[in-house]
Amino acid sequence: VSVKKDWGKWNAQLGLRAEYTQTRGQSLTLSQTNTNSYFKLFPSAYLQYQPSENHSWNINYTRRINRPSFWSMNPFRIYSTATAYEEGNPFLQPSFSNNIELGYAFKSILAFTVFMHKADGYATRVSFVDTANHSFHFGQANAGSELQYGLTATLTISPLPWWENTTELFGNYYQFSSSFYEQKVSYARPSFSIETNNTFILNKAQTFMAQI
Repeated sequence: VSVKKDWGKWNAQLGLRAEYTQTRGQSLTLSQTNTNSYFKLFPSAYLQYQPSENHSWNINYTRRINRPSFWSMNPFRIYSTATAYEEGNPFLQPSFSNNIELGYAFKSILAFTVFMHKADGYATRVSFVDTANHSFHFGQANAGSELQYGLTATLTISPLPWWENTTELFGNYYQFSSSFYEQKVSYARPSFSIETNNTFILNKAQTFMAQI
């Protein structure tokens, strides 16, 4: 269900999605059946302010779900050596994230977005060591939480009548923390990327173009 309202230079939208999920996995090798059943709500909110035709501001919030893949939940063992194998976890649960974005746009030329993403119950690969039998294996678990802050900026210009350029800048700071191994561990890292796309119009009819 969603509700939308426009008034003057403002417009807003509120939404709520409800999901009821049932899953059933059966392992013939292990003679094992695993089921899940859960009901979840996913709200969303959007607010935009446009003081003029050239400028607009917006902020939005969403709650999302990330379900584990089939292979992450498959308990069948895949051996790499006689003492090492990898298996999925049929008890793996989905992770849930809260996302907030703040954006600004100037005409169709410049756009900025600042975002925050927080996910709990993050599913990832984990390792188990059996010192008594000198063996180890990899599995899957809802092992921690992640937090991301970031910024994207997009610039679209035409330096010359026959040249169009779009350049996108992306910066991100990522944090992950976990207490899966009986003691809390965490790490963080920044990342940065830039991408530029150029289109060149090679004839007056604008039917012959090149891209770099």
